[in-house]
Amino acid sequence: MAGDVDAKDVEIERWTEGDYEWVEVTAPFKNPYDLNSRMRENDLFESFQLTRRSTLLKQYYALDATIAPSSLTSDAPEEFDFDLTAIFDMRLVVTLPGGIVESNGVAEGKDPNTMSWALTSDEAMVVHAASEAWNWMTIAVISLMGIGGLLIVLLIIILIRSSR
Repeated sequence: MAGDVDAKDVEIERWTEGDYEWVEVTAPFKNPYDLNSRMRENDLFESFQLTRRSTLLKQYYALDATIAPSSLTSDAPEEFDFDLTAIFDMRLVVTLPGGIVESNGVAEGKDPNTMSWALTSDEAMVVHAASEAWNWMTIAVISLMGIGGLLIVLLIIILIRSSR
């Protein structure tokens, strides 16, 4: 893993479900720029871009990446020419803030924020997902300001009427 992440910061979780053994590797990142930088240095990706766009009421996130074909099979001698994905079920699983509104992946379970892509070792794979999340704090502040403004107007009307 490139970047300034220490091995102690990387979490590795292993578990078994039925006949499948799973390994999940999680590494923290500071912001989308930090993640983009580290993923571009990773040989798994030909390209990687996570973008975030904010409006007054919503945050939009978009992931566009191309996963490189695996070098594990491309450098193997012809007599060992086989697809590793026939033996291992390898997937990229991504969870974005907010609900996924557009993707070329498959919904992962019942979580509306998570998509997955089955990896193949013999060809590049394009990954795309976009999500949107409400800015609830901004909405709450705007609502409170509106209610406060309405209360001030009502108070002024009451004071004017009572002074007559």
